[in-house]
Amino acid sequence: MNTVQADDRIVQFGAHHDHFASWIFNGAVGELRGTFGIHIACIAASHGLDIEDDLASILPIASDDD
Repeated sequence: MNTVQADDRIVQFGAHHDHFASWIFNGAVGELRGTFGIHIACIAASHGLDIEDDLASILPIASDDD
């Protein structure tokens, strides 16, 4: 969130294709998805919850080492 809020142009032009702000905005959204994915996976695993496919797309891939 700090990255996106650092420059008003990122919020204003983040959805514009080929604008520098879209690279910054999309990177920040990717970091946010990664963070939420890890936390959602931990909550679901600790409580034995099933996760719908659309939401499961942001979860980290299970390791074969487990």
